[in-house]
Amino acid sequence: MPSKTQYLFCHCFIVSYSLAIGNSSLAPADFCSMEEELDELDEDDELQIYRGLVLDLTYRPINVVSWKRALCLDVMERADVLEYYDQAVVAVSKSYYIPAVLRVSTFVHAPKGKKVKLTLNRNNIFLRDKFRCQYCNKRGEDLTVDHVLAASRGGGWEWENLVTACATCNVKKGDKSLEECRMKLLKQPKEPKELDSSDLPPNYRTFRVLHRNKATPAEWVDYLPKQIPLF
Repeated sequence: MPSKTQYLFCHCFIVSYSLAIGNSSLAPADFCSMEEELDELDEDDELQIYRGLVLDLTYRPINVVSWKRALCLDVMERADVLEYYDQAVVAVSKSYYIPAVLRVSTFVHAPKGKKVKLTLNRNNIFLRDKFRCQYCNKRGEDLTVDHVLAASRGGGWEWENLVTACATCNVKKGDKSLEECRMKLLKQPKEPKELDSSDLPPNYRTFRVLHRNKATPAEWVDYLPKQIPLF
């Protein structure tokens, strides 16, 4: 019985071949819906750690995609692959290495240069704090927003009173003051300065993945800015 990986690639090749020969019964939209369906099937995908870094024509990072999307972009010749992972998957009788860095030659991310003031919300608090707990410096998936001065004590929803916290530190602190729980902040929270829109990736998901990766893939290093703009 074919694996889910083989099932995916059988479909990818059918669609890419059909598009190449001009089969009007299949369109890019069909391909997208197939991939979404397969993503749902692969909840326990052991290859999900292999993500593709997508660059625009000017080699600027614009997206981070799943290994399935990266491979299909390669198979359908929608992007040039600059780096591959050592990891391969088998489709029918041939092995295919997973793309690590891809360049889309038909798109340039060129936002209008303007100053952006970030809205006070959960995602932007995480961005300001670089996705690190402001008590223990931990990165992880269990991040929350904590009131430095608890709301029950009159603490407001404002930049200067909100920090990123891991679940452990959030529970430990509770509604106590920093002195009462003997905890310290890595730095005092403050409102982020205005940012130049041209310094930011085109979407929050890309920003989040680039900052939350505990270990940036070695294949990405030469294609990332030396310092991703923050606050």
